[in-house]
Amino acid sequence: MKELTLIAKLPLANNSHFLRKLWVITSYLKEEVGIRPNLVIVKSEDGKPQLIVMDEVISLYRSVEEIIEIVASKLSYDVSDREFLNKVAGAATYK
Repeated sequence: MKELTLIAKLPLANNSHFLRKLWVITSYLKEEVGIRPNLVIVKSEDGKPQLIVMDEVISLYRSVEEIIEIVASKLSYDVSDREFLNKVAGAATYK
């Protein structure tokens, strides 16, 4: 199983919505895609909730579907599994 490190920058207060969103994203990557996500959460200095994946900075204000689609597109270049794109094709419709 491939591993992927996700870095989440969250504000110190009122972050339960973002934590829930991160849980959905990491669960989807693990269960549906077969990627073992390593999640690191740090304090956001500027107060903007962001997710950093393979040098891509993604706003956590985006929907879960959009975030998973961006992560999947970054992974498609790095994964040697020929069926990978079929596995993540449902990312846009996942809720």
